[in-house]
Amino acid sequence: TMLTDDPGEDPQTYACKLLEVMLLECKGRIDQYIPSVLEGPLARLTKNIMDPDLRYALVLVVVAALYSNSNLVMELLEKTSFPSANEAITAQFFTSWLRDCQNFEGIHDRKMSVLGLCTVLQSPIKPPAVLNNAPHIIPMIIHQLELLVEAYKKEAEEDNEDDDDDDSKTGEGEVEEEEEPEQEEEDGELDDEEDDKKQRNPLLKLVNKMAEEDDDEDDDPLCLSQTILEIDYQTNIDDKDLVDEFCVFKDTLQTLEATDGEWFRVITSALTPELTAKLQPLFITAEQRRAAMDARKRETAGGYCFTVTAIPNAFTFHSP
Repeated sequence: TMLTDDPGEDPQTYACKLLEVMLLECKGRIDQYIPSVLEGPLARLTKNIMDPDLRYALVLVVVAALYSNSNLVMELLEKTSFPSANEAITAQFFTSWLRDCQNFEGIHDRKMSVLGLCTVLQSPIKPPAVLNNAPHIIPMIIHQLELLVEAYKKEAEEDNEDDDDDDSKTGEGEVEEEEEPEQEEEDGELDDEEDDKKQRNPLLKLVNKMAEEDDDEDDDPLCLSQTILEIDYQTNIDDKDLVDEFCVFKDTLQTLEATDGEWFRVITSALTPELTAKLQPLFITAEQRRAAMDARKRETAGGYCFTVTAIPNAFTFHSP
């Protein structure tokens, strides 16, 4: 297959993205095939990987499977071992996930990581690898959510700029264009022919695309913008009206605090006063996003869109 043979790491990265999309789009409908779907990615994770993007993509396939059916995947990870050692892959996977998610780029990958980590926190199956890494999970979620706050701000700014550009273009279209000097017909034909060649040349397209990416990276040191794979492969979790990672995190913590005090103490044991203080604005963001999501749903359904003005500015958060 694509992941067990050696077609190169770039094709394998795209293959992983297709598997991730399939798992997310068919959540709850292909559980019986999850072990087969993960066989290739888990085997590839145990081998040498040169390109970190491939490792991130492999991790996200497993994260998507965890999000789809955490109990099944937890058991599968415990049964999967390295070819050269009688050791479950679970520990290496969670260590790699918590390390690599710091380098995830764009909105989708970070959102997927938050949803996956929240799913792990809620899972009744807690292998030693999860227990050993438990205190590090919430700090990593906080870090990811803070980056997502900035990413959504950047996305909104870019959308506003696009709207302004569209308005300016519309305005320019209403102004009578000045007559440009006539060019010789022969020169025009040569220019058209050259443009056609550029449009048909895939190498030139790739070079232009890479140049645009380099420009974007210079303006985006935290890699907040959407990645190429995000743009090309959209899933249901990318719909902000279907699932919101801020709301999921807040609901997960409050549910665990109310229903599983011992586990709650374990996962919050590494929270410093500084990290605990960061939870308050994230909880406020969650309620603001929930209110906005509800308003959009009412508006889509044809109801009146009420303006939400009363959002709590503090939430109780303490260890039992």
